[in-house]
Amino acid sequence: VEEVKLDLTLTGTSAVSGEVYSDVGQPVPNAIIQWGDSKHRATSGPRGEFQLARLPGGPAPLRLSAPNFVSQEVTAELKADEVKSLGRLMLLSSLTLQGEVVNALTEEPIPDVRLSLAGRAERAETSDQGRFRIDDLPAKELKLNLEAPGYVTDQFIANPAAETAAVR
Repeated sequence: VEEVKLDLTLTGTSAVSGEVYSDVGQPVPNAIIQWGDSKHRATSGPRGEFQLARLPGGPAPLRLSAPNFVSQEVTAELKADEVKSLGRLMLLSSLTLQGEVVNALTEEPIPDVRLSLAGRAERAETSDQGRFRIDDLPAKELKLNLEAPGYVTDQFIANPAAETAAVR
């Protein structure tokens, strides 16, 4: 008797829908919406609308991402056979923080400076030319910490609206 192994996957009967909007109140078309780690994903339409169907019940992270926006994760919980609208989900505009760290006296670039953002996981280190770049940050005021051997540890406030950084 020959044995055949089958891997079968049953889909759920629940669905979730909503709209993806920017932090300035505009719909975000072409955002990717993914249900947990599953293959269930959708792309938002021209008015930011989306729907994911045939989902299993239970809690799962709903991941939202779009170019020029900070990715976001929200937890959604569905009951079996439930169709739920999440309403408007907001994505924050993203920015890239880049610059150069120099010695205050000589104005020479400082390599190997460790940069970190207060309350965030993103980190960077300056190049041999003292340059750094940190991508996909929320477009809001950020506290940037700088550490380098032989220098005083310092904190700067980066304000993207004013395009400035000031010593704190």
